[in-house]
Amino acid sequence: MTTSPELQIELEAHLIQRVQEAERTRDAITIRWNQISNLRLILAVLAIGFGFWWLRTGAAVWGLVAAAFALAFFAVLVWHRQLGARQADAAIRVQLRKHAIARIHRDWRSLPEPLAHDVPLDHPYARDLDLVGHGSLQQLIDSTQTPAGRETLFRWLSEGASEAEIHARQQVARDFAGSEQWREDLAAAGARAGDPSGDVEILLAWIESAGTKRIGARHLIALGFAAGTVTVGVLYVIGFAPFAWLLPFFVANAILTFTAPDSGQLAQINSHQRSLSRYRAVLPFAEAAPGASAETERLRGRLVAADGTASHQLASLDRALAFVIPSGTIIWFPLQLAVNWDLLVEAWLRRLAAAIGPNLRGWLAVIGETEALAALGDTAALNPDWSWPDVVADADAFTSTGLAHPLIPVNRRVANDVTVGPGGTVLIVTGSNMAGKSTLLRAVGLNAVLARAGGPVCAAGLRMPNYAVWSSVRIQDSLEEGVSLYMAELLRLKQIVDAARSGPILYLLDEILHGTNTTERRIAARSVIRQLVQTGSIGVVSTHDLELVDGGLAGAAVLVHLVDEVVDGPNGPEMVFDYRLRPGLAPSSNALRLLNLVGLGEGSPV
Repeated sequence: MTTSPELQIELEAHLIQRVQEAERTRDAITIRWNQISNLRLILAVLAIGFGFWWLRTGAAVWGLVAAAFALAFFAVLVWHRQLGARQADAAIRVQLRKHAIARIHRDWRSLPEPLAHDVPLDHPYARDLDLVGHGSLQQLIDSTQTPAGRETLFRWLSEGASEAEIHARQQVARDFAGSEQWREDLAAAGARAGDPSGDVEILLAWIESAGTKRIGARHLIALGFAAGTVTVGVLYVIGFAPFAWLLPFFVANAILTFTAPDSGQLAQINSHQRSLSRYRAVLPFAEAAPGASAETERLRGRLVAADGTASHQLASLDRALAFVIPSGTIIWFPLQLAVNWDLLVEAWLRRLAAAIGPNLRGWLAVIGETEALAALGDTAALNPDWSWPDVVADADAFTSTGLAHPLIPVNRRVANDVTVGPGGTVLIVTGSNMAGKSTLLRAVGLNAVLARAGGPVCAAGLRMPNYAVWSSVRIQDSLEEGVSLYMAELLRLKQIVDAARSGPILYLLDEILHGTNTTERRIAARSVIRQLVQTGSIGVVSTHDLELVDGGLAGAAVLVHLVDEVVDGPNGPEMVFDYRLRPGLAPSSNALRLLNLVGLGEGSPV
């Protein structure tokens, strides 16, 4: 891939300018916020002072002055809170724009630490290819804000998709890549909502269940008693009824409250209300997703129901949930005695749940997809030298130009033209220690993962079949299970061969079976590679063993290598690497030279 320093410089300059604009906005609002804070204090002091003077003198004029300052205080309080929200928004946008610059430079320390995912030990490639964790593909591209967005993006990266799904995702992600402000608005809305609390699954299950239940006789009776309490209460206040007339209503409401079969359920739901906070915040932006492609229009259309937009209906649900009062609060029992508050709110929620319940999970799924697609679009926008791959069923090989490792900064990564396949062949990479063999395998694997997720790839061009990716690069032994390194690798290779027998795959094997002696390792490695070749799969195998291709692999092996060079440096001889892929076997190994360079070779002082 021919990287363009001009593109990177121009993009970074643009982002730095946006950071500075957001910082100026934040600082200006902060100054105004501090001024209004002082004004609030002055108005509060004046309102209290004139109120005290009115009480002391009894002069009505001072009461009016105190009331005027009190009203001014509350008006300024509202203004102050609005300024605070704008200040928080500006600060979030500063951070988001700095994160974009950090993503360009692969500055992992300046990016948010990715949330942990439960990755199975036997996942086909997640641990080998740095899919999750610090300095991972997830940390590079995950700009999602909701749990659904995060889980959707992880699922796409860890499972792949059909060719039709990949093509559809690419269409939408391309639309999103050109809409910088909308992507930022989407992320900022989620960040402003704060960390969600509670379990969204519990809330969803309750809403779905409540939507299937009709408003029953208890709710109608509660409504009647509430109307009676309010009517008699008004008559009592204006002097037309004695207080005793209220007692029957209080008793009836208490009986309804404490004989309810699901008493306390609303209080439990209240604790999970904020689990939807980020979804509610980003939903209006998901409904306004930019782009004119058919797939983008279809995505927006999934957020419209017969009763209106998803954001309108979810806002109604949010307002109703806000009226749920926990039973432990001081006003809960008086409200129950007065109007049987829980039954009234429950009736309201059941009516809303009947309309929203069947659609709510689908809306959250669309939000997750929208955020995941925005993350893929953001990745394309922040890497203008990347391309959109062709993942097609009729491709017989992984064919790339200018392929590079996506986690390496643009000023350090080296691109190569790499072809893996067609079926019946294997690309064998030889070369010295530290020459870049493992990096090449990961570059192939990570770009295949990105392509199968529907995202852009770190290459000038890529065409590939939609083969599942399997790797054996980073194998560990297990003391707990009593499995040696050699046995652990054998078990992994068995998984890969079994997967290939079920259908062609793209496999990546790095220095396989290095846990045994050279002769047996060579025989075993040839056997494994031969079985993979016979399945019609395509793959890359890296090795130090220059004789591995003998003994039956010569006809299937495509040979390439990476080299090193010893040069005179300021501190003596040193080894340099250009990481360029060349045809054929590596001419030599560098193990002994490295030994001499670190002072452990023959003739080194004891």
